[in-house]
Amino acid sequence: AKEAGVKRYILSSSCSVYGDGGGNFLTEQSPPHPLTEYARSSLAAENDVLALGDDHYTVTVFRLATVYGVSRRMRFDLVINIMTLHAVEKGCIHILGAGDQWRPLVHVRDVARAFREVIAADRAIVNGQVFNIGRNDQNLQVLPIAYIVREALPFFVKTEMTPSDADRRDYKVC
Repeated sequence: AKEAGVKRYILSSSCSVYGDGGGNFLTEQSPPHPLTEYARSSLAAENDVLALGDDHYTVTVFRLATVYGVSRRMRFDLVINIMTLHAVEKGCIHILGAGDQWRPLVHVRDVARAFREVIAADRAIVNGQVFNIGRNDQNLQVLPIAYIVREALPFFVKTEMTPSDADRRDYKVC
């Protein structure tokens, strides 16, 4: 992109780079602790692209909370979307472990708004910056998310606890 003359580049990364946040609200200055290959590769991409920024090439990184909302190409590996899919197809939402792990959420419209804001912003303010994209009030634990999904549907949906998997992500972001 830089070689092609693009003036601004926004990398869509992930709050999963924080891994296990220890129960604290994590800011962009909080040290990342990636726990998965996805999170490690996201952090590596952040570092690589930020190094390319200069006076002529504005680079900004978005660490997206878990995105939800309807789209033309739905992703069913995200917490709200997969719970909704299982509720509709199977009549049951499976909750891993105790469901007490935290996930930050953000609606797809808010993500689009963040992109518009950074594109229109003064380059000096956003160049070389990392921004968490989400809302403080949308940091929720997995079990309450399941209840919200269940109650939003017009039919009965079971919730079932299942043993934890190897994914130990647990983070709230500011």
